[in-house]
Amino acid sequence: MIRKWKKFPFSWLLPVLFFAALWLLGTTGIYNDSNQYIAMHIHREPLYSFFLWIFRSLFGETKYLDIVRFLQNGLAAFSVIWLAESLKKRFDFGQWMEALVCLILLAPHIITPVFSASGLVLSNGVISEALGLPLFYLFTAQCMKMVYTRQRGAALSSLLLSLFLSLVRGQMMFTILLWLVFAGAVVIVEKKKLAKRLLICVVCTALAFGTRTLLVKSYNLVFNGYFINNTFGSVGLLANILYASDEEDAKRLIENGVICVGEISNMGCRPEAIDLFIKHRIMYGPGKAVNAGGVATSGLEMTQNAMHISWSAEEVDQRLHQIMSDIHTQCVKYGTEADGYINYMKGANIAGFMKVAKAMMAQGVI
Repeated sequence: MIRKWKKFPFSWLLPVLFFAALWLLGTTGIYNDSNQYIAMHIHREPLYSFFLWIFRSLFGETKYLDIVRFLQNGLAAFSVIWLAESLKKRFDFGQWMEALVCLILLAPHIITPVFSASGLVLSNGVISEALGLPLFYLFTAQCMKMVYTRQRGAALSSLLLSLFLSLVRGQMMFTILLWLVFAGAVVIVEKKKLAKRLLICVVCTALAFGTRTLLVKSYNLVFNGYFINNTFGSVGLLANILYASDEEDAKRLIENGVICVGEISNMGCRPEAIDLFIKHRIMYGPGKAVNAGGVATSGLEMTQNAMHISWSAEEVDQRLHQIMSDIHTQCVKYGTEADGYINYMKGANIAGFMKVAKAMMAQGVI
């Protein structure tokens, strides 16, 4: 028995005891988004909601959240140990260094409840991050294994993990592209059947994106009655990375009484969706106008650096508000149509053209 205990790395005790304490001493956390996941709302990504539904179906309304909390803490501990072990094997360090790595990997679970206003405990909460963070740790470990060992199993598992991550949080679709970068780098370094293997990597990436779209739409069809990849509500904010609202999504939004759609991503709507919004006189704000605040803030920062001055937060906020107000004024000026409808797409395009044209004239280019 003593020999078996000695084989158990003491560095593993840190995450095991940490998450065991969270499970035993903590309670299930219900936060702002929790009820939407529980209700399987179409606004939320499917995997975490489906995860909750499985255990609700198996154990009933009264017990399932405690079981989910136990599994979330178990998965969190496993993911920390798995990534720490992967780093240990790769860099050949000892138990004390592995314990330090485990402590670093525990940092999000320690910092978040301390500094968040809600006291959010990631592994105890009914939130997608309870699955997302452990899956990201596992994805990181498998990507590292793929790069250093060139094993096909590691390549496949890391791609599947990136797909799962994207189904937990739409913003995590970038991990699919990250997988393509790592896999492509391995192929380029090996220099064997370069073109063919690079093509396979690209095809696998495309299949991952296609599979995600199919799974999301199928989930929405089964649980919400609509084969779409979008949300309901009076205001639509299309923000997911590499996500584009297509014509079917636009039709469904219009049918459900949407009054405003604002792109807070770059080119979040396809042309056919935009045409439908404009045709039905929906207030549609294109990304070039709606999403201009980030670029404007960077411009304000560059101005301060160039002038060697520092504005207060209130002054920066005031200037940003003025910039966005001016953008809206220009969109209204150039986009108002005969019936009073403001075509923000046309207004933003014309305003942008006029700004460039006036600058060219001022420089004497034309």
